Amino acid sequence: MSSYQAGYITGIAVVFIIIFLAIAIVAKITRKNGNSLKGEFDERQLFERGNAYKYGFMTFLFEFFIYIFLKDMDLEFMNIVDGNAALVIGIFIPLTVFVFYSIVHDAFVGYNATGRRSLTIYILVFVANGIPSIVNIADGRLIENGHFVGLGLMNLLLTLLFGAIIIALFIKSRVNSEKE
Repeated sequence: MSSYQAGYITGIAVVFIIIFLAIAIVAKITRKNGNSLKGEFDERQLFERGNAYKYGFMTFLFEFFIYIFLKDMDLEFMNIVDGNAALVIGIFIPLTVFVFYSIVHDAFVGYNATGRRSLTIYILVFVANGIPSIVNIADGRLIENGHFVGLGLMNLLLTLLFGAIIIALFIKSRVNSEKE
């Protein structure tokens, strides 16, 4: 193993440790205050979350089928995304379907939760991925040899996803407050 590979593996391990510690700290703080990030869901919300899972899974199956079909056709536009980036995109599209279906049908946050703690975490994830995204775009590391590369694209997609979640939650809260 070269020193570059050892450094890369060490860096990934350090990132996972930092993420684990951050999650543990947030969980400890929420348990200490007697609150939970996961609220309780009523029957209607559980039904809608089940639908959201179903639509997310069906989206995954559909995009997987389309990807395999188009990959076998060896079309030129399929070469702009490398394999890792295609996997990242393949994960984020069904996740986005799940999240937005849940938000629209009031099943994303439990009935007893305000969502403020979750929103804080979403903002932190948005900022934590937005900074590397901007750096990757500025340094030109997002596209290499005319291909989108996986890790840089992951930060950008996380930034876009969590930014969209924040906006959708804000719009949904405004719509709900206007209904009342």
